[in-house]
Amino acid sequence: MKPLKHFITVTTIYVLCSCSTNERRISIIEQFPTITEISPLEIPVDSFLGKPYQITNAGDKLIIADIIDEKLIHIYDLKEQKTVKQLFSKGSGPNDLLLPIYINTVDTSTINIFQRQNSVYTEYHISNLLQGDLNPITKVTCSNSDDIKKIFNDKFIGNGFFKEGALGVFNNEGVLIKEWNTYPDFIYKLPNPSSKFLLGQQYFEFNPQTHLLMTASIFTGDIQVFNVNDQLEITKIKEYKTPISSIERRIDNSNEIKPNANDIVYYEDIACTEHFFYILYCGNPMGKKETTENNYILQFDSTGTPIQAIKTNKRIFKFCVSHNDSTIYAIALTEDLSHNIIKFDLSSKN
Repeated sequence: MKPLKHFITVTTIYVLCSCSTNERRISIIEQFPTITEISPLEIPVDSFLGKPYQITNAGDKLIIADIIDEKLIHIYDLKEQKTVKQLFSKGSGPNDLLLPIYINTVDTSTINIFQRQNSVYTEYHISNLLQGDLNPITKVTCSNSDDIKKIFNDKFIGNGFFKEGALGVFNNEGVLIKEWNTYPDFIYKLPNPSSKFLLGQQYFEFNPQTHLLMTASIFTGDIQVFNVNDQLEITKIKEYKTPISSIERRIDNSNEIKPNANDIVYYEDIACTEHFFYILYCGNPMGKKETTENNYILQFDSTGTPIQAIKTNKRIFKFCVSHNDSTIYAIALTEDLSHNIIKFDLSSKN
């Protein structure tokens, strides 16, 4: 069984592009020129929600990963305000999916599904899915990966157990052709690859327009921005760091440590559009991450420069952004710990 990657969210950050390590590290929120508070609106979901754990947007559709009526994927029409399709069953058949899965959309017509258990990445036309056609238009297996994102020139990047770094690059046949070290230095020096992965777990997104990669380290709070050239070489161009995390302090004394309930979970999710990167910041100890305290969505421009920190006043644990950056959609917990789908209007803020 693969280690659980998505432990969750962010806290404090400091730009270290050209700064001395002796300078005071300040919180991520202080690095944003604007702190915005936006009241969310609840989306009237017509069917009973179980425990939704992924959400993505494709135009006037939301795609939600949740187990309802033995189906795994649910397409919700925002205009009609109802679920219009429930798809895929759990299993190993040709059109089944193995849990857990991650879903994503890079445009308004296509959905990507990654099955962690077998490292299979598939793409589907949403119009085909609405007609009941479950045959993928792309299918590739990227071994040893915990999540996969498609980048330019039919290449894929995934995080997982790689000898030389946190991310691997695969061609369209699933062959590993490059490894990228995006770990913080104190993580990379650990001798055990599984320890590197467990402690250095990262969310990552790639912007194909700017060829920029952003990573967000769940337990250390590091955010890094890399340029990716056509030869698939990466160059770090920006770095934001938190006040020293408890993980980093313990690594100074021992190479054999594991996250515990007192360690801060800095980040819980990441998203990217043509013009912005977004990171969901938690900032709570892993044992208390259900609270709403410190929950922000951090918005960076396409070059990785902080724009605004959006205070949500909700316990959000997964989110997505419309491709025109007008709306954030999120899975949230209510006061009675049930789930609902909410949205934040950004149209007047961007």
